[in-house]
Amino acid sequence: MKVKILLLFLIVVFTVFILLNIKKSEYTSEIPKIIHQTAMADQSKWKQEWFRCQKSWQEKFPDFEYKMWNDEDLDDFIKTKYPWFYDTYTGYDVNIKRFDAARYFILYEYGGMYADMDFECIENFWDQIPQDRVSIAESATKDEGFQNALMISPKGHPFWEFAFTDLKDNPNKNADVILVTGPQLINRCYLKNMNYVNILPKEKYSVIGGQDTVYISGNETDKRDGVYSIHHGSCSWCT
Repeated sequence: MKVKILLLFLIVVFTVFILLNIKKSEYTSEIPKIIHQTAMADQSKWKQEWFRCQKSWQEKFPDFEYKMWNDEDLDDFIKTKYPWFYDTYTGYDVNIKRFDAARYFILYEYGGMYADMDFECIENFWDQIPQDRVSIAESATKDEGFQNALMISPKGHPFWEFAFTDLKDNPNKNADVILVTGPQLINRCYLKNMNYVNILPKEKYSVIGGQDTVYISGNETDKRDGVYSIHHGSCSWCT
């Protein structure tokens, strides 16, 4: 009887010890006011519309910190903050997979908003964003599901841990980028816990540029009510 009581006591002590030493998540239900974007450091290689798109986020969110990440920044970030992923990161066969993966780690580490360089902000939509969930834009492309080109997240949100596991465990890292690190990865993570995600509808956040929408070649043509951002689809990674 005494042995059983002692064993029970030791189990309780061990359990308490484990609980006290688990690394606590830094997740908070308030999204930091930071805008993240990624592009090559050499601006001579930028698409022309990127300059206007970049300016649009800075103008529409003037009270936000703005952070531009280039290739070297991303490499150093993953190497320093997530060394367990660095071999996978450097082992990808194309750069866009590295850029895709890095944005998930950035949102987990810092929180805030990520926007691709060919996304243009038309109106400030911060009052539409729930602070306790990850917000991800629907894709305007048929059957693609989500975009990973416009995403907003609290710091340390557990949704991104699904993405990390998927990235690390994917047995075919040289498959198509959309399947490995892009929209289909987001879809898989969404299906694991739909309650983590607030969907940004494509009719408001992923409007395709040049199709009777808002800015065409820099000229305002038809500013429809309720359109917050448009996607010009410059596809810098296609080559």
